[in-house]
Amino acid sequence: MMRFRTPTLVPLLALALALPAQDLRKLPEWAVPHAQAAAQDPAPADADAWVLLDRIEMAYAGGGEIRVRHLSLIKVLTERGRHVGTFSLWGLGGGANRIKKLKGWNLRADGELLKLDTDKVATVDTDLLGASDVSTHTRTLAHLDEVAKGSLVAFESLEIIRHPMGPVIGDTLLGAFPVRRYELELARQATWLGPSLEGVALRLDPRHLSPWIPAAQVDFVQGSHLRAWNLPALPRDEGAHPPGLNASPWVLVRFLDPAFREGLDHTSWDALAQGMNRRYQPFFRAPELGLPAGEPQARLKAAWAWMHRELGYRAVYLSPERGWIPEQPEETQRRRYGDCKDLATFFMGQAKALGLAVAPVLVQTVGGALDPDEPPFFGRFNHAIAAVRLDRSWGLPAEVETSRGRYLLVDGTDAFTPFGQLSTWLLGCRVLICAPEGAAWAEIKPSHCLGESLDLELRAKVDEVGTLRGTWRVLETGNARTLRGTLVHQGREGLRKALLQQSPLPPTGTLEITGTSDPKDLDKPFEITCRIVHPKALVRNGQEVELAPWGMPGIPAVLQKGDTPRVYPVHLDRRGGLHLHVEVEFPYAAEPVLPEASLASPWRKGTWKASAGPGNRVVLDYVQEGRLGDFPYASRNEGMAAWKKDRTEVRRLHLDGLSFKVKP
Repeated sequence: MMRFRTPTLVPLLALALALPAQDLRKLPEWAVPHAQAAAQDPAPADADAWVLLDRIEMAYAGGGEIRVRHLSLIKVLTERGRHVGTFSLWGLGGGANRIKKLKGWNLRADGELLKLDTDKVATVDTDLLGASDVSTHTRTLAHLDEVAKGSLVAFESLEIIRHPMGPVIGDTLLGAFPVRRYELELARQATWLGPSLEGVALRLDPRHLSPWIPAAQVDFVQGSHLRAWNLPALPRDEGAHPPGLNASPWVLVRFLDPAFREGLDHTSWDALAQGMNRRYQPFFRAPELGLPAGEPQARLKAAWAWMHRELGYRAVYLSPERGWIPEQPEETQRRRYGDCKDLATFFMGQAKALGLAVAPVLVQTVGGALDPDEPPFFGRFNHAIAAVRLDRSWGLPAEVETSRGRYLLVDGTDAFTPFGQLSTWLLGCRVLICAPEGAAWAEIKPSHCLGESLDLELRAKVDEVGTLRGTWRVLETGNARTLRGTLVHQGREGLRKALLQQSPLPPTGTLEITGTSDPKDLDKPFEITCRIVHPKALVRNGQEVELAPWGMPGIPAVLQKGDTPRVYPVHLDRRGGLHLHVEVEFPYAAEPVLPEASLASPWRKGTWKASAGPGNRVVLDYVQEGRLGDFPYASRNEGMAAWKKDRTEVRRLHLDGLSFKVKP
């Protein structure tokens, strides 16, 4: 749902000193002073491009329409920076977004000027997530020829935006390249941008400027402008950082127009929630499902079960035609699929028909947790679920107590979590229940979620040449590794490939699925049994042998290169449980090098045991509880130290835990 102007104006890029052969007067008038001023400054070190100017002018034209003029001037510092000559802008398609004007200039180091040919501007429909999804996104592309090291690249665009949720838009300040000057200006008077409108309030809400941009480098006037200079590039090689909206600078722009009633009211969270509730109420109808009579709780559970037997989930992305309004429940029933808001509304219609009060719930699942002090913005959410108001507890885990009463939360898209519980992929989300009275906030805690886990059991025998043959049993609680969903949507071959991704085999190895339980039976773990052949599963080196790491937790990836100082906060998520039990008969007697070990970090708690038994048998057990761990900016170095310790412990488990001393 979030529609950040990441113009992926891939144009946020770089420059060095202007060469004598360049006549800067060939650039557009607005670019000349910035090119001249930058010629006196040293180019940033280790940058492929330098954004001399990133200027965004916005105005509200009435009727929910925003007009955006974007001026971008970039200097190419290395051959790797040449791609700044490509202009790329994502949109919602239809009449929601369109480029009214686009111009481009490439002033090369040798003085030659190439301009953008308007015939090279193309807007194409784009399926972002594959054929299984319905997408109406578009991408506008334009390309400047012969961009090279030393080129000064300028783009000027005028975009008209009619977002279905209202005149609210966001922009990110930092990108892949350093920025000499950033300017976001809001126009109030009648200009090329649009007319002056009485009664419209303009709001600018910057987020997370610190610690990236010192206060001395910022000029901010509420409702007028945000200017900043000498902005750093985002770190290139720092993994395990929080989502950008929780960690790096961005700004929200709201045009609060009381006369515009098609979208949502973004003046407050209460107003937004009330508007959302009003828009959804007409869709709370209950098509006949042929379910037996009974108590409301039992009937609602039966309706939920019917939905997951008969309705599929498809991500139908926001479009001008659909907007943020759900589909008619009768149409969802007819076509047998819907997106998150369609399925949530369908379920709420069934609940309302039973005399229960319901409310739509907005969730952010991938862009980071919503901060309590964030300004109201519908686009901050990307998922919708359902809430049922309860006068008394039904004794279900997914019940939350809020300032506006008790609610049962239900995710209509989640076909693999039992009724009355939530998947752990929602753990930590701060959700907005859109009650008729206003906003009711709740945080998804472990007690609300199914304790998803993976149990792996390997029983095998290894011959003299090291080939392992045996049976592998997998028990998946919930949809911990999406194995249930893989079987349902991709069949056995898709499941076999997914299992091989969990525990890779050499090319000469084989994995054959011999049986599965019903993946839609949520009352018990999903069971898979396999036969495996693993050549060279046991490798001998002198008096020691090493067993292949079948089913072991992966060694944590390197978070950043070398010893460069950390810039981002540290954020890692290893939620979910893992239990590995291995019984292998070796061709000779052997003793474990590491009989016991404990792992403890912000992201996991694990215990390891290894023993030798009769008949050359070795037994391994590893139990892990995953955790979600965050280290804010001020504690980022402690986070890096904790990650290094965690990585060392897991590496030791792989090196020593799977090593055995051969008995004479």
